[in-house]
Order: sequence, then C-alpha cells, then structure tokens
Amino acid sequence: MIPRRFPPATEGVEDVMSVLLIFVIFAIGAGIILGAGYPMLRTAQDNAHMQQVEQAFTSLDSKLSKAALGEAPSQSLRLSMSGGGLALKNESWVNISLRNSTAVSDCINVSLRTLEYRVGDRTVAYEGGGVWAKYPSGGSVMLSPPEFHYNGVTLTFPLVNFTGNVSAGGQGAVTLSVNSSNTPTLLYPGASVYSPCGATSRARPNPLGGSNVSITIRSDYYVAWAAFFNRSSLVNVSVAQARKEVQVNLTLQPSDKDDAPYVPPISIPCINQSSCTPLPNFSINLAGRLSQGCAGNLDIDLRSPATDSGVGGSDGLHILISRVSGNGNNPVTVAVDWKNGSNEEYWGPQTVASFTCPAAGGVAKVDLLTTTQDGTSTPYDTSNSDKTDTWGDTCDLDPGDTSAWIRAEPYPPAGSSCYDGKNPLAAGCTDTNPYDSSQSTPPIGYVLQHYIRWHYTTLGALNFQCTSASDDCPGDPNSLSDESSYSIHYDCSNALTYLHVSENRLNISVG
Repeated sequence: MIPRRFPPATEGVEDVMSVLLIFVIFAIGAGIILGAGYPMLRTAQDNAHMQQVEQAFTSLDSKLSKAALGEAPSQSLRLSMSGGGLALKNESWVNISLRNSTAVSDCINVSLRTLEYRVGDRTVAYEGGGVWAKYPSGGSVMLSPPEFHYNGVTLTFPLVNFTGNVSAGGQGAVTLSVNSSNTPTLLYPGASVYSPCGATSRARPNPLGGSNVSITIRSDYYVAWAAFFNRSSLVNVSVAQARKEVQVNLTLQPSDKDDAPYVPPISIPCINQSSCTPLPNFSINLAGRLSQGCAGNLDIDLRSPATDSGVGGSDGLHILISRVSGNGNNPVTVAVDWKNGSNEEYWGPQTVASFTCPAAGGVAKVDLLTTTQDGTSTPYDTSNSDKTDTWGDTCDLDPGDTSAWIRAEPYPPAGSSCYDGKNPLAAGCTDTNPYDSSQSTPPIGYVLQHYIRWHYTTLGALNFQCTSASDDCPGDPNSLSDESSYSIHYDCSNALTYLHVSENRLNISVG
C-alpha cells in the first residue's frame, strides 16, 4: 500500500490570500477612482446643467422681450430644476436722479424683482431686462444685455419687471408662464407728477434741463452691470462695492443762455470735443455802476477751477478783462492765462471792445471768442516763460496761415533772421519765440477756445468764478451794475438731451 501524500496546509491558504489580496487591491483602486472621480463627474454634470439653464434663461430673455413689447403677450418656458431652486427676489432697485447745478431736482425709483435660479453657490438670473450669472468666486457676468440704449443724445431704458409669485425646487421640470397687459408705465417724459425727491409735483419734459443725470442700480450682479456700462465710452461709471451698487453719470446738453444776469459761477459742463471751436458763443455785457461814472478801472478775473488764486497761482484757466481808468471810450482788453505746475502760458492783452461812456456809467460788450485781430496785442508776456505745454494738436494751425503751426514757445525772440515767427525753422536755428512783431498773432478768442478744449481734457468741466481779489465781482459795492449780463451757447458732443424710461410689468407664474 502506497502511503497517501497531502499538500502542505499552507498551500490552500496561499491561494485564498492571493484572491483576497487581488480583491482588496481592486476595491481600494475602485474606491480611489470613485472618490476622486465622482466629484469631478458631479461637477461636470452640474456645469452641463448650468449651461442648459443659462441657455434657457437667454431664451427666456427673448420671450420676455416679445411679451414686454407687445409682440406676443403670452409666453412660456420649460425648465429642468435638477435639484436647484427658482424664486423671485425683491432686493434690487433702480434710482434715476436729475440734477441741476446745485441739487437733485427730480428722481425716479423703481424696485426690481429678480427671477433667480440657484443650485449650490451658482446662480443665473433675469433682472432689469438682462440675463446675469454669478459664480462661486463671487464674480458675475452678463449673458444677455439689458434694454439700455444710449447714442450720446437719446437714452432709452425700458425696465422689465415682474408681478406674481414664483417658488419651485426639486428634481423635476417646471413651466414658467408669462403674460403682459401691453400697457407699460411711462416714467419719463411725462405730465406733472409727484416726485419722491421733492414735496411738489413737477413736469418731466424733453429736451432735458439741468446739469446731469445719474442712474444707480443696486444688485447682486452689480459687477456685471458695471462691465456692461463700461463697454460704452459715452458714460462715466463708478462702483460702490460695499453697497453692491453701480452708478452711471451722464452730462446733459445745457440750455443756451442769452443775456442772463452776470452772476458767476459761469459753467461749461460739456463741449464739442471733436471741434476746434467747442463753444459757439461766449460774451459778457458789462455795465458800470452810476456812482463810478466812466472814471473807474475795470478789473475782472474769471477763473476755473474756482479754487485758483489768480495769475501765478494754482493750476487752471483765467480770463482777465481790464480797462484803465479815465473818461472817454477807453478800450477793454482780454488776456488769457493758463498754468499747470511750473508751466505758465499767458496771452494778451488784446483789445476787444470800447467802454462806451454815457453821462454816467459805462457799457461794453465783450466778445470773448472774437476772431478779429486788432493788430496791437502780444501773444506772450515777458515775465512768463514756457508755452510748450498745451500746443501742438491738429486744431493749432495758424488761423491766418493754415499751412503753418502756431508755435507757442518760450520768450524772448531769437533775434535771428532764420526765424519768421510761424514757419518751421531752418536747420541749426534755435526757436525761442512764438511770434515776432512782424507777424500777425492769433485772435484772443482763438486762444481761449484752445484752452477751453485743453481744460476740459485735463481738468474736466469748466466752472468760472470771479476772484474775490477783483474789484469787479458781483456784490462788491464798487462792482458792475446789476444790468450786466452774459450769453453762452453750447454745442456738446455726447450730451444727454432726450430721456425715455418706462416700466414694463410682466405677470409670471410657475406650474
């Protein structure tokens, strides 16, 4: 009998352990893959769903526009919820304020209801006629623009708003239904209405009057609103992050003034930036006090900005109007001074009018934009040096010789035969004089137009005030008569003239 041999007891155990080890390795690998991959898969699914929601809201925007404008008063949209929530929020608003030179004269307040879909920390919303999205980082973007249209003259802003109630969530799909009565509320222009910014009713006319209009929007999507407004070069945009607000400021086309009482400040809030002559008219009718007769001096310093302290003072533009004392029709002269840091440019004085002298008092019409050259003025002052700061753009061609540039450069004259006052220098010549006595000088009105353009470009709107150092400011006992007046006409580019604002309410429900 042959003895039977059995395998060692460990052989079976080794096989089982091998299988178990393979299973454990597989389980661990599957767990790692599942643990790392599932969130990625879930994120991809969420992103795909949010893209679908964004597309659905963009489609909704088109439908709501048709409903609001009366093209199709009833609209509907199917939306998959996929675990998200849909609701109407009441946290946004719009304020439109109209200002005159000193304060808010009228305003319009509208509460905006926002239709918002939220899943996790991502949202998509329809608000004020536009579609917006916000991401976990807190940033927001515009998916579809609101109905805000501004061409530099006319602003049209139809605000789309909601009535009704919306509240939905879960995994299924819902149907949004929208209905419009096709009767928008016209907020501006309009007949006499009660203004929330004042205690009295007031009309809301076009064209606009005043100095500027501001539009402030409070919204969770204020960053995206600001980005939308900043796409236009016609508006000024500011953001108040802590309040979640964006503000748009628009300058108005001012009303022309003819023989308005001479009571500075005299404001030039906007100009035609594309024109070499940005103001069509700027003149002052000066009437002397009877007590002064014709013997008194005339000494006016109009300055902008109003904080300037006179010639040789802080930066800005000065218009200096003078007449020496004495009876008779003594001439009235105008000089222009510009200072920017260490650079100062002084032009004049140039005779622009005679102070007509009746038995008592005197009258002079001073055309500050005169293009007439009297032949006696000088374009520089020997006490000032640099005139190279502001001159040299395409508007600075010599008005008497359009093939030559006005050469506003330091005084004194070179005294060299190679320089004729306005044509380019010959090689090797040193130019130190803008003009010499043999050459005509630019009219003082031409010079003032130049500095008005330059002021607006570098310092903004002009606001001429009469310096307290002058004896001829209104209110001074030795000043001009109350019969003095001024005229100014405006030709503004990118100035708001017509405003159209409406609220288009849509009733929305979910089913």
